[in-house]
Amino acid sequence: MKKNLLSWVLKGFFLSLPAIVLCLATAEWTVRKRYPEYGVPVREHRLLTEFDPVLGWRKVPNLRGTHEQDEYKVVERFNSRGLRGPEYTYEKAEEVFRILILGDSFAEGYTVEFHELVSEVLQRELNASMKQTIEVINAGTGGYSTDQELLFFQGEGSRYHPDLTILLFYPNDLPMNVRSDYKWKGRGEKPMFELKDGELVLTHHPKPPPDKAAEPKKHGDAEGEKHRFRLLEPDTWHLLRLARHTLKAYRHPGATGDELPLLEVSQGMEPSPVKPVGGKHPYDASGNKLKEWKMTEALMRKLHEECAAAGSRLLLSYVPERGEVYDKKGKIKEHASRNETNLAALAGILDIELVRSVDLFREKALEPGGDGTRLYWKKDVHWTPEGHHLAGRILARFLEDHGKAYGICE
Repeated sequence: MKKNLLSWVLKGFFLSLPAIVLCLATAEWTVRKRYPEYGVPVREHRLLTEFDPVLGWRKVPNLRGTHEQDEYKVVERFNSRGLRGPEYTYEKAEEVFRILILGDSFAEGYTVEFHELVSEVLQRELNASMKQTIEVINAGTGGYSTDQELLFFQGEGSRYHPDLTILLFYPNDLPMNVRSDYKWKGRGEKPMFELKDGELVLTHHPKPPPDKAAEPKKHGDAEGEKHRFRLLEPDTWHLLRLARHTLKAYRHPGATGDELPLLEVSQGMEPSPVKPVGGKHPYDASGNKLKEWKMTEALMRKLHEECAAAGSRLLLSYVPERGEVYDKKGKIKEHASRNETNLAALAGILDIELVRSVDLFREKALEPGGDGTRLYWKKDVHWTPEGHHLAGRILARFLEDHGKAYGICE
């Protein structure tokens, strides 16, 4: 009896196997067509950078490279000086108001096409509203922190004679300002300053990476790593990846940000400087965090001085982390951003204006739209085109409201 039952089960299984395979293949094909973002992970395996003895790394001049991830495929092109964008002369025409953007991967914006960059949005918005010709040069480089941005301005940025320098500050700049290496993604060593008797001293100079073959060539195309479908490897099945994501979303319900619309930013941004009270340090931090903020303050003070010496004004702009806009369940956060509050305190100490953006990002995230746009990628932590658009509009509105103070002809 048992043998007959087993024989019947096996016979039924093998007879239905072609139908099972067909159903799975159809489901896999459907998911690949309708939900490509849940496909096999595609990872960038080479950085579009080369070793720099001062900065640690720099974008490779004249390089064209592709960043390909699950959610986007973006082609970056660098000019002869390693900047993303057209060729810029060091000399500036008298009628042009030039803005230099400093920052990390959010400023470089390798997750969006060039015309979608925060700097390009800013340039288009200002040229549409101001009488003066505005030129925005994007010098953002993935992985840079405040120390590298200071050194870049000293060695290269100031040569463009910017009238205004905008520093996009992202929270991971804090720990990187007191580190001598950036091992994530294999970037390698970076410069590091120390504070000695209140003065900045450069104590660590980057050394060349041991694996020269890992660096891209100076010309050509650096492509992302491709992953092939393998039957016995579950992670290569789009269907299983979608099911895993759906179960995770079911366990943690809440808004994911898919409803974010592209809306106008109409209100002016007022800087909110905070001065030290009662001789106490104003930062809401202790231990190593306080050390990070003190180092960041010293670096920004020096950058402020360098900008002034070069005839440029310095403006700070805070880049919110995705986790400062949404919590882990996708709901909009309400409490104040500690990092942005501390940066406002730093700006107050140094008498620098700060463009605060956390509340504006949250405000846009709350407004219904249902058009499938979002400010941050689902998997990548960086801005989507809509996030860059919003950040560019925030900066544009600030400068439209305060342009006269910065020397822009309104």
